[in-house]
Amino acid sequence: MCDLAVLRRLQQGNLCEVVSQTWKPQQLAGQCIGVNMKVLDCAREVLGDDVEIVIGGVEIGNQQVFGFEPMSTRLHENDDRPRVDLHCWLRCPSDGFLLDLTLASTLRDKRGYDSSFIPEGTVYIDSCLADELGIKHIEAISGDDAIAFIITNFRC
Repeated sequence: MCDLAVLRRLQQGNLCEVVSQTWKPQQLAGQCIGVNMKVLDCAREVLGDDVEIVIGGVEIGNQQVFGFEPMSTRLHENDDRPRVDLHCWLRCPSDGFLLDLTLASTLRDKRGYDSSFIPEGTVYIDSCLADELGIKHIEAISGDDAIAFIITNFRC
């Protein structure tokens, strides 16, 4: 593992410790926008100033799990509240490092994926695990544009 990858693992561990003090893993499911908006400043302190919010879609294999259809809603399993069809995560554009704090819980609790796909105990998905699992994050908007989109369209 390269030095940057080791550093990123340590940093994300620190950030995930902060997140775990605020939310239980099951509380992260379906809360990608709220969680990422709330941890953005902390993420910048831990991972560096170049951390940004990204909004877009997610594919697993060739199957779209989330698109980027912000005006379209749908229901998740075990959830009676309609959700928008998009996903939100953190990224460091300087090195492409990705940290998705909510996708593992969302897939497990709201989309019916189990430990045969998401390893037991997985709370977050980073660039390395996403590659291993065949998860592709597809950017639609990022940075200040993503924050402006969130502020305009959601209550955070």
